[in-house]
Amino acid sequence: MTISFRCPNNHQLTVKDEDAGRTGKCPVAGCKAEFMVPNPEEDQEDDEGELPYVLILLWVGFGCSCVLAMAGIFLWLVVTYIALPVAIVLLILALKERDRLIEIGLLLRDEQGDPRAQYDLYCRRERKCLLPEALHFLEKAANNGYVRAQYELGRHYIKGDGVKTNPVQAVHWFQKAAEQGHVEALYALGLCYQSGAGIHKDLEQARINFQKAADKGHFKAREALDHLARQQREEEERLARQQREAEKRRAEQQRKEKYRQDILSGTISYDAEVRKIAGTMNEYQSDMKTWIDMKQRYFDSLRTDDIDDYAGRWLSNCELKSFEDCQTKLQELLEIRSDSDARILLGECEKMQEVYTTLHGAHSQLLLHIHRFY
Repeated sequence: MTISFRCPNNHQLTVKDEDAGRTGKCPVAGCKAEFMVPNPEEDQEDDEGELPYVLILLWVGFGCSCVLAMAGIFLWLVVTYIALPVAIVLLILALKERDRLIEIGLLLRDEQGDPRAQYDLYCRRERKCLLPEALHFLEKAANNGYVRAQYELGRHYIKGDGVKTNPVQAVHWFQKAAEQGHVEALYALGLCYQSGAGIHKDLEQARINFQKAADKGHFKAREALDHLARQQREEEERLARQQREAEKRRAEQQRKEKYRQDILSGTISYDAEVRKIAGTMNEYQSDMKTWIDMKQRYFDSLRTDDIDDYAGRWLSNCELKSFEDCQTKLQELLEIRSDSDARILLGECEKMQEVYTTLHGAHSQLLLHIHRFY
C-alpha cells in the first residue's frame, strides 16, 4: 500500500507504507522543502476523534433552540394571558382617572361661570343619558349667552325632549341663537315662522330667516326657500279665492235682502213669482217629454239605418236644463212667507229634478252609442 500526501509547497507525493513517520526532502526539481510522511492510522484516529465534537455541537445547538422556543412560548403566554389583560385594565383605569380629572376641571370652570364648560358638562351628561342633569347645565350655558347651548335648548323645547313641549320657549331660544348668526337656529326659526309654531305665522319673516341660513350655505334652507315661494303663491291664490267667494256671498245676500224687501213692500207680487216659476217648470216638463220621445225615435232608427237625421235632431234639441234656480227661488219665497202652493210646487220641482238626472244619463248613453257607430 502507498501513502499519498502533499509537501509544504503543495506537490503531490506518494511513498510506501513502511516510510510512514520518516522525514525527507521533496524530490521535485527546484523544491527542497522538508516533509514528514504522515501515518495513516493517526489520521484515521484524528478523524474519528473529531466526530463526537461535531455531534456535541449539534446537540447543544438543538437544545438551545428548544430552550429559546420554550422561552418564546412562555413569553407569549405571559403577554397574552397576563400582561395584555393587565395592560387593558391599567388603560381603563387611566382613562377613568383622566375622565375624572376632566370632570373636576369642568366643574371648577362651571363654578366660575364658564358657558363652554357648562355646555361640555351637558354633552357629557347627555351621552350618559342623564338628561335632567344635562338640561340643568344646558340652561346655565344658554343663559350665559353660549350660542350652541341656546340652539340646543330651543331644539329640546320644540321636540319635548326631556322637557314639556313649549314652542314659545323654543322660538325664544332660537331667536337668541339666530341673533348671533347660528345657521341652524336661523333655519329652525324660519320653520317656526312658516308653520306658526310658537309665534304668529309670517311667511315673509320665514323667507328672511331661510335666506340668511341659505347665504351661510345651509342646503335645507335653500330647499325651504323654493317650497316657501310655492306656499306664498298658493296662499295668495287662496286669499284671492276667499275674497271672491266673500264678495259673491255678499252680493247674493244683498240680492236676497232686496228681493225680500220687494216682496214685503209689494213691489214684486208673491203670487206672480210663484206663477212665473210654475210656468218655467211647465216649459221644462214639456221639453223633457219631447226629449224622451226623440230618444225613443232615435233607438228605433237604429233598426232603419236612418241614424244621421234623428241623431242630429236629438243633439240639437237636447239642451239639458237645471231646476236649481226654480228650487232656490221657491225656497227664498218660503223663507219670506209660508205658502201651501209654493210648498207643493217645490215638491214637484224636486221630482222633476230626479227625472232631469235620468235624462242626463240617457244623454251620456246616446253620445256613447254615436261614438261607437262612427
